[in-house]
Amino acid sequence: MKRLALILLLLALSPCALADDIAARRQAAEQTARHNAKCAAIGDFYWEIGDKTGRLAGGSIGSAYGANTSLRIYSASKLVFGAYALEKMAGKAPDEHQVHLLNMTGGYAHTERDFLACSWFARNIAACAEEGKANEPDPADVGIFSYGSQGDERLAVELGLGDKTKKTMAAEYKKYLGDDLDFTFHSLQLASGLKSTPGNYARFLRKILSGQLRMKEYLGTHAVCASKKACPAKVALTPTPYDWHYSLNHWVEDDKDGDGAFSSAGLQGFYPWISADKTAYGLVARQVFGTRSWAESAWCGMAIRKAWTTGKAVN
Repeated sequence: MKRLALILLLLALSPCALADDIAARRQAAEQTARHNAKCAAIGDFYWEIGDKTGRLAGGSIGSAYGANTSLRIYSASKLVFGAYALEKMAGKAPDEHQVHLLNMTGGYAHTERDFLACSWFARNIAACAEEGKANEPDPADVGIFSYGSQGDERLAVELGLGDKTKKTMAAEYKKYLGDDLDFTFHSLQLASGLKSTPGNYARFLRKILSGQLRMKEYLGTHAVCASKKACPAKVALTPTPYDWHYSLNHWVEDDKDGDGAFSSAGLQGFYPWISADKTAYGLVARQVFGTRSWAESAWCGMAIRKAWTTGKAVN
């Protein structure tokens, strides 16, 4: 009996069986991307799923977007800065203060800022971060989640990046994240100012999965409640209607209906994710102005991810 069980296990793990499994998952994901109601609702987009070795499924829905289309990725920039910051720390764990800045509990719950000054007019990171007394953190608010960009800018200055411009900050990313990655800045808001192609961002996600970047070990760590419904006294500002948590510059999709994936959705519909078991990555990529663009891409991406995980199309 034990020998039979061993034979069945080996057959299940054989190259042919694994190839059949991937083929079934690919077919399910492709069918979902093309026919799922949530995906049909968003129009043209590019999607991709893979593991640490490369892309396993994906393609263009419509003609507007492809793997090499340059897009403003908005808050998908947060995961990139988080990964960069961990590399910049040179093997050291982030201290308590740095954790607060990265999980958006750093004391910026009731501050105000001039977004135009940072987005269009700031000459360097310091000018973006130091916009006046109104943007100083309030010690009384440390520990309260407030979704925004001030924490990343403050941490960047504290890491010695105050004099960095768009060009030199892009070079800094190459130095610490790898020459094979090509992120550029359309604004100096580290939390939302990047441009990238889907293919470039996918390479970044693969570097996390492979362990080349320290972010892999920090995914989901130091997570705080980011739901006003679940933690009204601990959340000042949040964009999500879900009972998610927020880790180091990324979301943890761990509500009662979630699968625990790690994600960093951007305002205009760029939705990257890593599976809860850290073996797969994916993205839905588009750039469409709208208050719900990020959520609509996320809903489509969640459906594609479920199809890939189960091997069954989600309609």
